[in-house]
Amino acid sequence: MTAKKKTKAKAAPERRKAVRKDKGILIRVTEPQKKALTEAAEKEGLGLSSWLLSVALREITHTANAANERK
Repeated sequence: MTAKKKTKAKAAPERRKAVRKDKGILIRVTEPQKKALTEAAEKEGLGLSSWLLSVALREITHTANAANERK
């Protein structure tokens, strides 16, 4: 019988972001809306949550810039 090699414990994977996101937002949508949103996210290579967040943050910037231009 052969002895198994001892392996070193793997280090925890490095976090991509320094800030942990632990809050959620519930959005009620119809099944066709969810499908359309999911497909749009996948075209960008993102998960639905990440894509929705990027779109929302982009809109905040756009809205703020438009408001500044009106001043």
